[in-house]
Amino acid sequence: MHLRRFVLLFLFATLSLFLSGCIYLRLLEVKHQLYTFDGYVKIRNHDGLSLIFLKPVLFKEDLLFLARRYPTKIEESYRGTHWQYLFLKQQGNSEKKRGDFDLPVNLIFQNNKLITAIFPARFYEILPEPFIIAALRALGRSEINIKDRFAYGAFHDKDTQGQIQIPGKQDVLRLLGRPSEEEHKGNLLVLTYRYRLEPGEPDVKKSPALGWARFTFPSTSDNLLKAEARFAMVRLSMDFRNGARMTIAQQPH
Repeated sequence: MHLRRFVLLFLFATLSLFLSGCIYLRLLEVKHQLYTFDGYVKIRNHDGLSLIFLKPVLFKEDLLFLARRYPTKIEESYRGTHWQYLFLKQQGNSEKKRGDFDLPVNLIFQNNKLITAIFPARFYEILPEPFIIAALRALGRSEINIKDRFAYGAFHDKDTQGQIQIPGKQDVLRLLGRPSEEEHKGNLLVLTYRYRLEPGEPDVKKSPALGWARFTFPSTSDNLLKAEARFAMVRLSMDFRNGARMTIAQQPH
């Protein structure tokens, strides 16, 4: 009995390592596509900010492995399989209407591969396209540690030949609405937005998956100094004070 259990554990561990290795190789390919960008990724303003992967790499199983949560809902259509992760904004007292600033992230799969990721239309309307492209290129430069689900990347002005426009406080308010929390720290103003992932059926009995986004400004201006966010297990931080820098890291369990 002990031998059988040992063999099963060994096979499970071996399979996990094999699958992790496969995912790692696919993530490396995605990195290359994002960094190269042209010929691999297209941005469209159609039913929202759409990122279209012209040579898709990631499988559904890869997304589940990284997110550790099932999507809020799954639908089948002529376009393929449609997943939606719906992040519900945790309202502050000043918010007038629920739902206006929730964050639906829609994923379209064909032949089990991710071909399109769609974000709300206001992301394209408010964020300059050069900024979006530069952020994606930063992901393409990231260093990946699949074991710890960790990635690090840098955000450089050279990606936009110095023409990048950094979003300001009013852009953030238009994009996300009033913050869940507003705090003054010395000469800094910190706006925090909190979210809860609407669970899909397999996850309804699990503890809520919470996320947040945090933006730091000088108290005397609207210039964005730092942006941070955490959704599911992934944490992202962008620092604009001394040359734009971006880090992305999966939090330990």
